[in-house]
Amino acid sequence: MLAQVATPTLVLHADEDAVIPFSSGRSLAAGIPHSRFVQLDSRDHLVLQYEQAWSRAAAAIQAFLETERE
Repeated sequence: MLAQVATPTLVLHADEDAVIPFSSGRSLAAGIPHSRFVQLDSRDHLVLQYEQAWSRAAAAIQAFLETERE
């Protein structure tokens, strides 16, 4: 069903996620047409504000929203 997703999609995934394997995030993004995938350098499943990955995640989300708004 992923191939049927027609909504702009951004997939963020921590490269050392302790809950969901990194390969699952990649597969998810690969299955959604025209999705964007951003790798985050983190071990956490949820990136927290004090991590270095936070600024990368925030920048990716902002860029995605600005691009999709156009």
